[in-house]
Amino acid sequence: MGDFELHCYDQSKVFFKQDVDRTKGAGVFIYISVEDVDEKYSELMSKGLQPSGEPKDFDWGNREFAIKDPDGYKIIFYKKK
Repeated sequence: MGDFELHCYDQSKVFFKQDVDRTKGAGVFIYISVEDVDEKYSELMSKGLQPSGEPKDFDWGNREFAIKDPDGYKIIFYKKK
């Protein structure tokens, strides 16, 4: 079983409260560690889901892609390199 992380946008660091997006899911990122990012991407695509983009490698050492659930929460599937 992989790791699971939940990242939330820190609203206390916003200068103007009206700038905070108050929609459901705004500022919430759910990170799910998987063994094979590309395989997970293909699996979700085969089920008709539409990730925001193809998996890619990032400078911080992850290979990842994101998808939004119906409520707007961002789910990031990743693998540490």
